[in-house]
Amino acid sequence: MIPSIQMNVRKIKYIIGIILTILIFPNVVFALGTEGTIDENYRYAWGEKIGWVNFKPTNGNVKVTDEGLTGYAWSANYGWINLSPATGGIVNDGEGNLSGHAWNDNLGWMDFSGITIDDNGHILGVAGSADSTFGRIVFTCENCNVITDWRPESIRATASKDISKTDNPTNEDDNRVKQLLDITLNIQENKITTIKDLIATVTLTNIGTEPTPIIFTYSIINESGKEVYTSIDETTVETEKTVIKTFEDVNELSIGKYTLVLNTLYNTDIENRFTQDFEIINESKTWNWWWLLLLIPVILIPILIHVKKNNKKIKAI
Repeated sequence: MIPSIQMNVRKIKYIIGIILTILIFPNVVFALGTEGTIDENYRYAWGEKIGWVNFKPTNGNVKVTDEGLTGYAWSANYGWINLSPATGGIVNDGEGNLSGHAWNDNLGWMDFSGITIDDNGHILGVAGSADSTFGRIVFTCENCNVITDWRPESIRATASKDISKTDNPTNEDDNRVKQLLDITLNIQENKITTIKDLIATVTLTNIGTEPTPIIFTYSIINESGKEVYTSIDETTVETEKTVIKTFEDVNELSIGKYTLVLNTLYNTDIENRFTQDFEIINESKTWNWWWLLLLIPVILIPILIHVKKNNKKIKAI
């Protein structure tokens, strides 16, 4: 049979299947098609290295079709992730088995092999690998959930499911989506002369729909792995917030290398861990170059004066 005729036959069967389903099952909610979008309330995957990834950002225009994914996902830390770049792209085999690569200008290619879309539209699995630049993006976890209204071809053909029953997420899932935070930790200087000079900045962006209380646990670990300091703070994030943490209450630490550890807890059980290395150095070493810079004019000025005097004497002769 000619390919174009085969395609028309498939479409006719598909349309007939829809009509029969509506007649036989009038209460069935049938909103499934060959092109789907991402659910507004269930759109976040978790990147182990890059943080939350939004698969329905404003202007991202993510589409799921029988051929693949198009549009852009968004990482607050690394920017746009192109799901359908010209030299790559995420491919769908029509039954929800994904493959291929997405692209980010900062981190490069992300392998989506092994990701699947189940009969209820849940995107499942882990993209990437732990040793890649991207790290891994997790779609199947206790706190992450991405859902599309696209369905595999075989499901659309039968269309005998009551989607209103199978696709409604639980209240527990709904509460998790309402409280989601994107968190980053940075320190102003990684070489300091006293622990009093250590300043940490925690940036929090609420990507959920409700104000979210969060608990911070700060720790300082020395080179031998011993914890030499710990403290606990709390705050609530409505939209965006920057928290500045200073360490003036810490007993003076000796010269050496340390790690600042931040553990966060919110939404009862969402835990994250962030680390930043820093070093306490000898204060005298930091001034060596300054002293040298100050000595240069002290040494050069007498030499220049001496040379100028000699030039005058030579001219006088």
